[in-house]
Amino acid sequence: MKIKQKTVSDIRNLIIGEASSIRDDQKISELFKCFLKDARTRHVYVLDAEDVIVGSVRLSDLVELMAPYINFLKDEMFNRFMSKFIQKEVSEIMLKDFLSLQESSSISEMIDTMVDNKVNELPVVDDHKRVIGEVNFLELVKYFSDNEHLLEKK
Repeated sequence: MKIKQKTVSDIRNLIIGEASSIRDDQKISELFKCFLKDARTRHVYVLDAEDVIVGSVRLSDLVELMAPYINFLKDEMFNRFMSKFIQKEVSEIMLKDFLSLQESSSISEMIDTMVDNKVNELPVVDDHKRVIGEVNFLELVKYFSDNEHLLEKK
């Protein structure tokens, strides 16, 4: 199979239909809802008022932010922390240094980016940095699974 000739657009919608996103001025309480909306969500992409991607929040980063408070605060103190935390804007905790791909990006580029940065999903953006989808490594696995005949030696 000529995987190097395949692009992100060839596999983009095999598993993930729509990328999870939130506005940068929305509250963290709304961010929680984004993660809960689809149990497969591991990234929520942060958009400005013009729908341009300006950051992302990884579920693992959210866990790292909250874990010390969960582990070391008494219930009452933790509840106070959480009531203040969920009222903060998403822009206060988002990663501003985020990765993205375009539909024309090669599968090889996608894999290299994922491996180099230890992520398994990336937003797909257009020329104006607007999120048009998401690609997940599982989509590549699904592509191979659905096309096993292409892998057989002739």
